[in-house]
Amino acid sequence: GIVEGSAIRSGSSRGGNVGVVVRGMTILNYKNGIVLQWFSGDRDWIITDNVIKGIFSSKVWEKQGEGVELARSAGGHTVAFNKISHMAD
Repeated sequence: GIVEGSAIRSGSSRGGNVGVVVRGMTILNYKNGIVLQWFSGDRDWIITDNVIKGIFSSKVWEKQGEGVELARSAGGHTVAFNKISHMAD
């Protein structure tokens, strides 16, 4: 599936998605932007040209969360040209 050119402010997925393209999205006010899960089989995603903004804090030490979290995924992903801010990474 392809998810393109939308804004996400609240939502989730159950996982197990293969070959998903996430492009041109705006993801706002989340602790974590895009999180892929290995235990449910997320693999081979393309994540590109997105704007991902976490929850704003003027204090550097309060920044937390991940813009794109792949550590728990099954692998095979391409992640490129995303603008990530107000996140720990």
